[in-house]
Amino acid sequence: MRTIQNHFTSSLARRFVPVARGTWRPAFAAITLSVVVTAPAMADQYRDCVALAAQNPDAAYDFSLQWESTDTTGGALHCGGIALMGLRLFDAAAERFERAAGLATKVEDSERAVLYRQAGDAWLATSNSTKALEAFTAGLRYLPKDPALLFGRARAHDLAEAPAAGLEDVNMALGVAPERVDFLVLRARFYRQLGSYDLALADITTALAAGADAIPIQLERGMVRYEQGDLTAARSDWQAVIERDRRPNGEPGAAAAAAARFIAEIEKENATTQP
Repeated sequence: MRTIQNHFTSSLARRFVPVARGTWRPAFAAITLSVVVTAPAMADQYRDCVALAAQNPDAAYDFSLQWESTDTTGGALHCGGIALMGLRLFDAAAERFERAAGLATKVEDSERAVLYRQAGDAWLATSNSTKALEAFTAGLRYLPKDPALLFGRARAHDLAEAPAAGLEDVNMALGVAPERVDFLVLRARFYRQLGSYDLALADITTALAAGADAIPIQLERGMVRYEQGDLTAARSDWQAVIERDRRPNGEPGAAAAAAARFIAEIEKENATTQP
């Protein structure tokens, strides 16, 4: 049992937090800074930079560096962070989002909170739970009940293997946004880690009934059933994941690869216990 648990809490699996379709992905260009938008000349540079980041993040990053020397709004830093996310330089992106949050002194609290949330998301992409927790907590100082920030910090607690703290945050997030099935599935994960298997299964059942993607949920339900000692049901869930989770080229997806490892561990354990 411990071997499979270690597999499931690996870097890959900890980041596999499901939503309605596929794994969770942040939208880093979703915020525009009002202090930039209200200044016409800056607004044009900001829009051009963000648009360029979607097409050519390398060029957008160079653009942001040139603009940064004269920018006092945080827009150049924010666009540079978006570009760095496109280049998969997540730690550098996180630092720029945090600097933007500190530099943009005239932005609304809600905008500053989103900058910290984006920093937290980027730190999560580097598996840096400490930095992610700091960023999400900074954002929550401005928006204490924001469900996205609470969910982000819950994910950081998951990465840090602190399920009790994560459960507290995801419960608060669900209190604000009870319709979010991705929150339910993360809570089920925490319940499982804390040994509350019936509560975990209840959240999984609710998420499935709400139309959530069955692939990540069956992966988690297999873990719950495994912990309950029902190896046949666990294998059934994981086998379904293997059959359904395919990339466009036909290769197994991340969930299928994890499920295959779990089944292999069951078979290995069974082989070693047979007389």
